[in-house]
Amino acid sequence: MNYFLKILISLIIPFNTIAQTTPGIDLSHHIKNIPWEKVKVTPPLFLIHKATEGSSHTDSKYFERKEIAQNYKIPFGAYHFFSYKSSGNSQAKHYIKTAQLSSGNVIPIVDLEFVKQMPTKQQVVTNVKEFIFEIEKQYKVKPIIYCECDFYNQYLKDDFSDLNYWIADYNKTPSCNYVIWQYSKTGKIYGLNGMDLNRLNPNTQINQIILP
Repeated sequence: MNYFLKILISLIIPFNTIAQTTPGIDLSHHIKNIPWEKVKVTPPLFLIHKATEGSSHTDSKYFERKEIAQNYKIPFGAYHFFSYKSSGNSQAKHYIKTAQLSSGNVIPIVDLEFVKQMPTKQQVVTNVKEFIFEIEKQYKVKPIIYCECDFYNQYLKDDFSDLNYWIADYNKTPSCNYVIWQYSKTGKIYGLNGMDLNRLNPNTQINQIILP
């Protein structure tokens, strides 16, 4: 990396911010041909895989990759892609049945994103509350929420400020509180391009996001 490129990157994402945290990856079936031997030799701090979406969809690679990650002793997590077309209760029950998380796995995660036709803020809040209720009843912890800071500020800040967040921001350190930062969606790791790359907050330890 040449000198001027280093300076440019440091203005966007300071090197010490990156260095103080540890890397993790997240996957779905869209990422294909994973070189698992490379992953085994240099494991990520955690591997989070899409498990479910809505109240009925299951990611086709979830079970296979969960087994591999756990065999390699990589802290494994499962995320649910939230749909605004079904209730939070039904989605949480589908996630719980499918993800089959236990002690040593990453705390449950729900992915909340903008869609073209967003419901009202109250509808979002009601359904997210339903989802959280079911997760907390099952696992005795509240889920981590994945979103952007804009989504947090617009829909979640007033009702869910006490939760832990996995924040996506590809330009700068997140301006809202986070325990995990998704800092790239075009990363290269294990010889794969277009990878989501993640760091823990410098003040967060891996055991803080693990189910007891």
